[in-house]
Parts: sequence; structure tokens; C-alpha cells
Amino acid sequence: MPIHYFLRAARKQSGMSLREAASRTGISASTLYRYEEGLIRNIPPERVRLLMDFYHDYLMDYLSGLWERIVQERWSLYQNSRPLVTADYLLERYNRADEAGRQRFLAMLDLMSRPETDALMPAPPGNGSTI
Repeated sequence: MPIHYFLRAARKQSGMSLREAASRTGISASTLYRYEEGLIRNIPPERVRLLMDFYHDYLMDYLSGLWERIVQERWSLYQNSRPLVTADYLLERYNRADEAGRQRFLAMLDLMSRPETDALMPAPPGNGSTI
């Protein structure tokens, strides 16, 4: 993601106006505006450092919130994509299988019933519990 998205997000997260941020950083409001809009793509490294230091706490809050939203979205997609498997469905599949298939089926159920298998499943975000 280009840096100008982060600059704008951090300033908005801070609640500062463009003029206030310009006054506090010593960078003109028009230059800050152009940085935030991506109109200046080659921001001098010392300016990037200054802005990253200035917005550090707000960037961390923004990135933390962004990461939490990504995790929540991924978890939601995972939850919604899991097939609903009922006992009747499993019994039907078992009855249709040949002897080798039944043995594999029973071995899979045995494996899934072990407590250590829970560690292989992703925990829902936020509460740390298993599925």
C-alpha cells in the first residue's frame, strides 16, 4: 500500500487538520496535501522519517485496527465457507463406502476426536478459544 494512504489515515486518526499537522511538522500544508494525495511520490527520506516519527502512535493505532479488521474478515470468510456436516451425512457416507473407505473414515474420525487436533484449527479472533 502506498505511503500516502498511511499518511492521510494517520492524520485523520490523530484528529488534526492539515494546517495543524503542517504547523507541528514544519512542512507546508500544500506539501502535506500533495504527499497525502500521492501527487508527490518521491518523498525525501528525511521527511518520511519525520512524518513516521510524528504520526507513530496514530499509525500504530491505525495499523492495529486495520489488522484486526483483516483478521475478522478472514475469520468470517472461513466460518462461512465451512460446509455443514451433520451426523446423518457422515453416516450416509460411511454406509456407501467400501471396507477400505470405512477404515479410512474411522481413522479420520479418531484423529479428529483427539484434543491435540484442536490446535490445528484456527482460533476465532479476539477470545482465544478453539472451534
